[in-house]
Amino acid sequence: MRHTGTPTLRRVETNTPVTPTRTANDHDLLAAAHRGDRAAFGELCRRHQEPIRLYATHLTDSTLADDLVQEAFSATLTAIDRGSGPNDNFRAYVKLTVRRKAMLVWSMRHIVWMESIDVHQEHLATGEDRDRGIDRLFAASAFRTLPERWQTILWMTEVEGHSHTHIARVLDMNPNAVAQLAYRAREALRQAWINSHVKPAPSFTICAEVRSNLGLYSRGRASARTERYIIQHLAGCDNCTSASEEAHRIAGRLEAA
Repeated sequence: MRHTGTPTLRRVETNTPVTPTRTANDHDLLAAAHRGDRAAFGELCRRHQEPIRLYATHLTDSTLADDLVQEAFSATLTAIDRGSGPNDNFRAYVKLTVRRKAMLVWSMRHIVWMESIDVHQEHLATGEDRDRGIDRLFAASAFRTLPERWQTILWMTEVEGHSHTHIARVLDMNPNAVAQLAYRAREALRQAWINSHVKPAPSFTICAEVRSNLGLYSRGRASARTERYIIQHLAGCDNCTSASEEAHRIAGRLEAA
């Protein structure tokens, strides 16, 4: 099934006039909501709407924040009607729902981008922007080989330009952990990008082992032992020497792609 945009978000009314519930505490309001009292649920939404909306603006653009909050309220009400949902700490439950829905929006944007890459591939046969298009396809191919968590970090940092602090809020991580994960993901993408250009050698051969390390070697990131091994092999293997020269040539093109 193809996706063409962000998901449609259903709104729930939070401005229902209430009087007797305004003096009740959150625990009593939640208990009443579980008994089917819509006024009690509306009062909970009214109390917590602004801080939850502020939280949503830290996760996504402000134009989408209101929709995320309303959808989170709606999902919470649905959960309560089904006999689940929060029994205490209403705000924390809704904030968690907002974060999950923000990640869903990110996933949809990611799917749309990957589909646009596939569509772009169909137009390459016409010769339009051939060199630049081929680089983008290799970048997308390398991106697809990474674990989903690394894809998420790269998308949010390199494509959407979010700060490590922002991403830490979305993924419920420490900002330092986000920075370290982003670094490892970028390194993995660069190596996958180079390896995607290098013609593979037959499996279970010395050449196959050497070529699997050309991504690191071409960027000066191989260990001293691996580097000596590769240099010794290249001295007697013309095919791997050509592959190594290609790896060095394309190592700097990823940023442009």
